[in-house]
Amino acid sequence: MSIWNREKKPGEEEVKTPQDELIARFSAALDEKLAPIKQQVEQQATEVKTLTTKWTALESEGTRAAEEEAARRRAVEEGELTPEQKAEKERQGLFAQTVLTNARITENECAASLERDFPKLVPEFRQMCANTDWKVKALSNYQAQCMNAIDGLIGREARKGGLRYQKQTEKFVIEDGGGRNNGERDPLVGGDYDWTDERSGRTLTGTEQLSKMGLNAKDLAEMQKRGMV
Repeated sequence: MSIWNREKKPGEEEVKTPQDELIARFSAALDEKLAPIKQQVEQQATEVKTLTTKWTALESEGTRAAEEEAARRRAVEEGELTPEQKAEKERQGLFAQTVLTNARITENECAASLERDFPKLVPEFRQMCANTDWKVKALSNYQAQCMNAIDGLIGREARKGGLRYQKQTEKFVIEDGGGRNNGERDPLVGGDYDWTDERSGRTLTGTEQLSKMGLNAKDLAEMQKRGMV
């Protein structure tokens, strides 16, 4: 029973009091104010429901695609292939074996030419061949690729050993003391101490400059050790 109403007796008609009318008007005004908010809440609830439905559909599609991919992989692993797929797989396997056999002959020929003068480089060349994909070995220019790799290995070692290009003679030469035991580049032949005569245009390497002074790389190292230069 409302605090504004007294308890009715049996058979007594309901009589509205001023408080009842006030409450009715207040309720109507409140409903009018809340109507836009209620409408907005209902609209948002509908949008949320729509988004939930779309998300569920996307999730189901993702799950289905993942299950199909897993099933396909299982089929491949378990050998559940069609006769055409099995035949193609066998053809690919035979072709790959043929390619590897022919490539091994090519690699052996190239390794033999390398072993005559640079036996130290053969293991590294063999490892390069082992790391090469069989599809690359199937290319018609694979022998040329092997020779390019050998040239690269020899060139690297030659540079470490003092191979240098002289601009004035336009020739490659090996300078004494060019290489270092630890494989580091020697600055005397690496261009760090090159000097060009502005009058003649001639370029002298560090080694050539030392030679003109009657010194060599060992003399320079000893002078550096003593703090003289």
